[in-house]
Amino acid sequence: MSGIVRVAFLVTDFVAPWDEGGKNNVRGLVDHLGRDWELTFLGLSDRSRTCAYREWGVHLVASPGFGSPWRRLTYPLGCLNLIRRGTALLGQRPPDVIVSYLETASSALVGRTLRRLVAPRALLVHVVWNDWYEPGPAPPGVWLTEHLPNLVMNGRWLSGAGLRGVDCILATSRWLADQVGRLGLPVPPWVGTGVDTGRFRIVRPVAGRPPLVIGYLGHLTHAKGVSDLLEAATPLLESLDCRLKLAVTGGEESSLLDRISHRRIQVEGRVDPVEFFNSCDLVVVPRRSSHGSVSYPNTVLEAMACGRPVLATDLPGIREVIRDRIDGHLVPPGDPAALGARLREVVTAAGTLSAVGLRARERVEQEFSWARLAPRTADLIEDRWRARCIG
Repeated sequence: MSGIVRVAFLVTDFVAPWDEGGKNNVRGLVDHLGRDWELTFLGLSDRSRTCAYREWGVHLVASPGFGSPWRRLTYPLGCLNLIRRGTALLGQRPPDVIVSYLETASSALVGRTLRRLVAPRALLVHVVWNDWYEPGPAPPGVWLTEHLPNLVMNGRWLSGAGLRGVDCILATSRWLADQVGRLGLPVPPWVGTGVDTGRFRIVRPVAGRPPLVIGYLGHLTHAKGVSDLLEAATPLLESLDCRLKLAVTGGEESSLLDRISHRRIQVEGRVDPVEFFNSCDLVVVPRRSSHGSVSYPNTVLEAMACGRPVLATDLPGIREVIRDRIDGHLVPPGDPAALGARLREVVTAAGTLSAVGLRARERVEQEFSWARLAPRTADLIEDRWRARCIG
């Protein structure tokens, strides 16, 4: 092996603000790989543009419907645009390694196509961070914009078809690693999803006394379960000294905002996540399911890194992060009554919030910081590249 190793990263919306989804995790990884390797980034966004991350070029391609409720229906068109643009760009300097951090396992087909067209000998790595889709109960409109396209593009069959041509699969949760194994593929290494514990930190301690602030940060898609949170929390706001703060952006449940008029519910748009979490005493993640979505959301780790106790639904990926009643709280998904009961219990015992939050911060530092996870992930990719060269 000699010369500079060229790496092409495929990642969605790789542009500021950086504290969102997969791109936040990519940053932790590339800051290690970029010490020795030459990097370039290709991805989908709301419009085509060229920018830079540090000294590396970022090339974003317009995906129709990006950011709208219809984005899943138009995702294949965006992938075709990405292949067309990527072929022209990478053909000038073919990569030695392609790392796909795109949204679904089925999108490994994009990396496979680009490799075939521009760099047949390149090592292809795909990081699995989304669960494949299984249908569940939902309003009719959600079936059209979320369930149907996920069944087609993020189901087990297409996920397996995409991953079967990949040289190296990495999984961000142990649950997803097992899911890959259930597709009949070798169980991949667990690399985790990390958080920048330098940026996400305790700025203000948890108050631990009324009036308490319960916070939610995220989208308003049906899977996020914000309507369950409102149903569970609204009665508490009348009987306990607390308020609910929502930092939300669009999704299938956006109409909820038109019906919120409670004096103790505050609605915000985009916020600085570190400031937001540090303004809360408890953060709630009421996800209905992880099917078709990230196995465990960054929000959980980011709030914990800020020393905030998190009350989340007991989904397979999330329970890898939160230990119930030790460094957070877990409740059954899709059960507003259970969520309301645990909220009342936690808020009533407000004096325990600070200790739970400190244990949450300690757990993230020990298990889920990018200072620990990024070198491990980079080493796995580098080892596979070296083995390819020797072989």
